[in-house]
Amino acid sequence: MTKTSLLAIVFLLPILSCSDAGSVVSINSYETLEVAFPPVPRADPLIAHDNTYPNYAPVGWVVDPADSNKFLLYVNKFQTGDTDADAKLTVYSGARSDPYTLTLVGDAVVKGGGGAWDSRGIYISGNQVVSDNGVIHVLYGARASGTDYYRVGYAYSSDGRTFTKHASNPVLTPPVGYQRNGGGYASGIFFKHGSTFYFWVMADFVANDGHFLTYSTDLVSWTDNGTNMLPKGSAGEFDNVGLESGKATVFPGDGISVLYIGWNGTRWAIGAAHTNDPTVPVTKSVRNPIFLNDAGPWRACPILAQVTPGRWVLYYQQRGTSPVVHWDIYAAEFPVTGGNLQGGLIGWLK
Repeated sequence: MTKTSLLAIVFLLPILSCSDAGSVVSINSYETLEVAFPPVPRADPLIAHDNTYPNYAPVGWVVDPADSNKFLLYVNKFQTGDTDADAKLTVYSGARSDPYTLTLVGDAVVKGGGGAWDSRGIYISGNQVVSDNGVIHVLYGARASGTDYYRVGYAYSSDGRTFTKHASNPVLTPPVGYQRNGGGYASGIFFKHGSTFYFWVMADFVANDGHFLTYSTDLVSWTDNGTNMLPKGSAGEFDNVGLESGKATVFPGDGISVLYIGWNGTRWAIGAAHTNDPTVPVTKSVRNPIFLNDAGPWRACPILAQVTPGRWVLYYQQRGTSPVVHWDIYAAEFPVTGGNLQGGLIGWLK
């Protein structure tokens, strides 16, 4: 089929009913999110890596506190491959009516000075940015050197651009069993449910045991419960070697929906899971991995954003290997009722 004929189909889509379209759904629960996969990917990266930082990872999306018509996308940048040396958290801005045009605002959180506990760099691999009552909260992993273990710091901002590191940092330190070189508590899945903040923190690093339950009401004093909320999979599953973090979405009356990253020793892919209670371990989708590029680059770091009412976009990493191994930021749009299916398909056709 030619692009011309495909475009003709695209422009006929608005006259189709939901039942005619088949895959067109309204995302308002875990069930509807699960069946909406896969979204329609755009062909080109939204944000491409540079020579200094080959690894770009989307790690948070919020409505801009200064202008509700805009949004802020947070991006963790790594210096070489997957290492954290000189890594930093940056922020981009865009219009909610156009979720694919992004402008760099600047650095949001950077490493501390020499000798500081976070002087190696800032590490984030899941959603670690939460907007709550006009304040943007960030949890970040860091260490003092390449032979140290990771701990978690907390930073906050009223404008989403200039952040203050809390004086009590680090606010979360791993138990002794995880205090090993390159291990510890680095990243996690950060969300608010009711009046409590939850951080399902990734224990150790890539070949890890899972994500453990921690929670707080003030983001400074944390209870480390020890429950493995998101364990790695069994032999033969897409996440049987290790996990990295992802994004939790709280749909009203429907518990916690999670998108996360799995590693089987060969490929990174994205899976889904759900729990009705933020203190009870998730049940993984039988359709996992739900976002896998079988023939092409790996995908990771899912950030699900409701950019406008009824319109959902998935921001994620995609791996490239030429001229060096790198990760750029891509996007895919869900064909939802009232959304912009045409925009997603036209992006794919480019």
